[in-house]
Amino acid sequence: VPRWNEFSPWVLPVQTSRGCRNACHFCSTTRFQGVSRRHRPVEDIVAELSTLREQGVLTEGTTVFFTDNNIVSDTDHRRGIRDVRYARKLFKALVPLRISWCGQGEIGVAEDPDLVALMAESGAFLLLIGLETVEQQNLVTLGKQGNTVSRYAEALDMLHSRGIANIGCFITGLDGDTPEVFDATKRFIDRFVDVPQVSILTPFPGTSLYKKFKRQGRLLHKDWSKYDVTHVVFQPKGMTPGELEEGYSRLVRKVFSSRAIWKRALRHAFTRTESNPPGL
Repeated sequence: VPRWNEFSPWVLPVQTSRGCRNACHFCSTTRFQGVSRRHRPVEDIVAELSTLREQGVLTEGTTVFFTDNNIVSDTDHRRGIRDVRYARKLFKALVPLRISWCGQGEIGVAEDPDLVALMAESGAFLLLIGLETVEQQNLVTLGKQGNTVSRYAEALDMLHSRGIANIGCFITGLDGDTPEVFDATKRFIDRFVDVPQVSILTPFPGTSLYKKFKRQGRLLHKDWSKYDVTHVVFQPKGMTPGELEEGYSRLVRKVFSSRAIWKRALRHAFTRTESNPPGL
């Protein structure tokens, strides 16, 4: 068990699995962690958390952050596979521990209401979700086959109904994007997203996206210090690099204005009140 008692963290990182079979074109996870899914025994995770509680590291004021790429399912969307056996076993084992946790997962978890209910019971209150875009065709070009834009609203509402907020992640500068995408993304965030994460499409070396842009001659440079999801390092299709950078900056200013942050916070506060009646 890590010696966290020397640091007294308020967010405690724990990893239960590695690997991803989906290999979305823009994502580096498969390159770093491999294509096969590997899990730690659930009993080991429970033992680790129990030991950290005994050491005084895991307290009522501590949030456990499961750093897995996808804590809610083992998927291979190219083959139509969504396996939740490990997730279900893990969540059941967490219930008696009465922890508070957040993690990363896919929007498809909302299609399994029983699993979402179990997540909430196990202490889940926040899920980082790669929504990526509000245009379905963009998902096709990204190779992200597990998302359906038309189901986003219902899925996020379903998670909210169980008191689970979201960090909604979006990428701008996709091949189907035009300058209108920034306003469309803002409208969606205003309605459904609790904590937005907005980035510029970045072709990380080793990804299939990088190979594609290099083959097409669309890389603007190889200054790796700018490959940080906030700078334009490639030639977009539907706008100029300047339009992408300016539109991204404008979108970030709007969704992180004090007014926008307060509106999202108040909306989620009311949602939690409705989904968690007194005594729960």
